[in-house]
Amino acid sequence: MGLMGRRNVGVKAREEWGVLEEFGVEFLKRSFQGSAKSQNIPAEYIQVAANLVRDSVFTSVQEPITPLLFATLLIVTRKTWFERQKSVKLQNMITSQGKLQPDFKPTRSKYTLYVPKAIQSVAIRAVPRTSDATVKVAYMKKKEPGIQDVQITVRHKRKMKTYQVRIKRGEACVLNAGVYCRPKRFELEEEGVYDRGEDAYFLASKILKTSTSAVTKKMKLDSIPEIDRSWPGVSESLEKVSAIGISDGVGGWRESGVDPGEFSRQLMYVAGEALILTPDDENPSPGLSPKDAMKFAQKTTVIPGTATASILSIDENTWMLNAANVGDSGFLVIRKGKVLVKSDSQLYEFNMPYQLGNLEIEPSANTANDAQLYNVQLQPDDLIILATDGLFDNVSIRRIQRMAEEFMSDGNKTPQQFAKELNDVAFIISRDEDAKTPFAKEVSKQVIPGWRRSLGKKLSGGKRDDITVVVAVVKGTML
Repeated sequence: MGLMGRRNVGVKAREEWGVLEEFGVEFLKRSFQGSAKSQNIPAEYIQVAANLVRDSVFTSVQEPITPLLFATLLIVTRKTWFERQKSVKLQNMITSQGKLQPDFKPTRSKYTLYVPKAIQSVAIRAVPRTSDATVKVAYMKKKEPGIQDVQITVRHKRKMKTYQVRIKRGEACVLNAGVYCRPKRFELEEEGVYDRGEDAYFLASKILKTSTSAVTKKMKLDSIPEIDRSWPGVSESLEKVSAIGISDGVGGWRESGVDPGEFSRQLMYVAGEALILTPDDENPSPGLSPKDAMKFAQKTTVIPGTATASILSIDENTWMLNAANVGDSGFLVIRKGKVLVKSDSQLYEFNMPYQLGNLEIEPSANTANDAQLYNVQLQPDDLIILATDGLFDNVSIRRIQRMAEEFMSDGNKTPQQFAKELNDVAFIISRDEDAKTPFAKEVSKQVIPGWRRSLGKKLSGGKRDDITVVVAVVKGTML
C-alpha cells in the first residue's frame, strides 16, 4: 500500500482505523501544528496528517492511511506534545531559608514556605527544565503581616506555566529539654566512678551546634548531691533542642562478657552528632530524618550488643515532630493535660522487643527500616515525654498524665526537674513488691510459666530496670 493508501481498504483495516481514530484524531487536531517540525518528521507524513485535519475525513475514510503509519505519527506527536509541556516546568525550586511544604514536584504548582520570623529576606531560585526557558520570580505586595506571596512564571516559546509560593513567617520551634538516667545496678566501675547502666540518651541542638549524650557523662560520686547518693543517676539539660533520643541496651549480652550499655551509648552519641549537621549553601537539602540518623548510627556502631531506640526531631520551621521507634522504649505527646500521641511497643513476644544491632556482628538484629514512624504537628507548650521501658513498665499512663498536668500548671519546675521526678516515682515503684504496675498486668495475661514463677502467685510488684526519662517542652524562639 502506498503512502496515501488505496481508496478501497479491507474491512479489517477500516476497523483498525476506527480504533485509532477514537483516541488519536482529536489529539492530533489539537497538538500537531508546530510540533512535528521539531521531530524532523518526513514531509510526506506531515501531508497525510494535514489532509486528515483539513478535510475532516474522520468517518468516511476517503484517504485512508495504514493503521501502522497513523500509530507511528500518533506516538511521535504525543511524545513531542509532552516534551513541550515539560519545557515550561521547573526542574527544582531552591530556597535560601525556611521549609517548603509540600516537597517540590515539577507538576505541583502551589506551595507554602515556612520561615522563622527573624529572617528578614528570603531568596527563591527557580531552575527550569530547559536552558532556553525564561523564569521570572515576582514578589507580590504583602496583604497581611507575616505573609507574602511569590509568583514564578516559566516561559518557553509560546508555552507558559506559573507556580505560587506563599511565605509564612513565625517563630522557630525548639525544645527546652532535660533528662535523668538512673541504672538498676549501683556498682563501682573505677575509683569514684559508678556503672551507668544499659540505658543511653542524647539531647541535640542544631541552633547551638551541640549534642550531649550519656557517652560524655560518667557518674562521679563527688558531683552527685548528698540527697541522691543512695542511688544516683545522670542528669542534664539543654535549651533550643532540635532532637532527642533514648536507647536501652539488651541485658542478655552480659552473659557473653559484653557491657550492654556500650552499644546503646555509642548508638545515641552517633545519632545525636548526625542530627546537628545542617545543610550548607551548596547543599540545600534538609538534614537527616530520625530514621536516617538511626540507620547511620546502626551502621557505624561496630561493637557487640543490641538495643532498642527511639529518636525524635523537630522541623523548626513547620513545627512538625518526626519520630522513629524500634522496640519498647517510646514517647508521649501531651497537650493541655491530654495524651495526644502515644507510641506503640514493638515486640516479638512478651518482654522480647525489637532491637537494633550491627548486622555484621548480629545478622538477626532489626534495622532502622523496621522502625515505626510518626509525624505530629506541634503547638507551643506541648509536652514530650521520651522514656525507656523502665518508666512505662512501672508507672501507668494515667499517672504520668496527671503528673504532667501538675508540672505544666506549676510553671516553676524545669524539664530536668520533672524528668527526675518521673524517674524517682518509677524507681520507687520498681522496688515495691506489692505495687500494681503495667508490667505486672501484662504478666497476668501471659501463659509463660517462667514469668509467672518469677513474680509469684500475686502477679504484682515493680520491675527493676534502668530508667531514663527525657522531658521536653515545645517553645517558639526568635533565631
